[in-house]
Amino acid sequence: MRKLVSSLVAFAFVVVAAVAFAEAPTIVKLDKCQKRKPAVTFNHQMHSKKFECKTCHHKWNGQGNPHSCFKCHGCKKKGEAPKAMKAFHKRCKGCHRAKHAGPTRCNQCHKK
Repeated sequence: MRKLVSSLVAFAFVVVAAVAFAEAPTIVKLDKCQKRKPAVTFNHQMHSKKFECKTCHHKWNGQGNPHSCFKCHGCKKKGEAPKAMKAFHKRCKGCHRAKHAGPTRCNQCHKK
């Protein structure tokens, strides 16, 4: 019985450590709601080095991995959260304009 408990504790420790030290994905492709325009691909790792995670993952409590944006911001308006397109345009394009860095025109993000 002790070996079983010890094994379970060790396994739990490995899982928790793996989640705690997991790196952000390098590239993220936002293609869930794309119908008329090409998907947006951006360098998530570069953004995660410049900004705190909560800048974009604003509802994240800091525990475990943050959820995908699409968990709250769906393709259609649901609840209080704006739909994905509106949220991304406001957050991403707004930040790029404010910092005079990054793409702000349609075809710069939605590349064919």
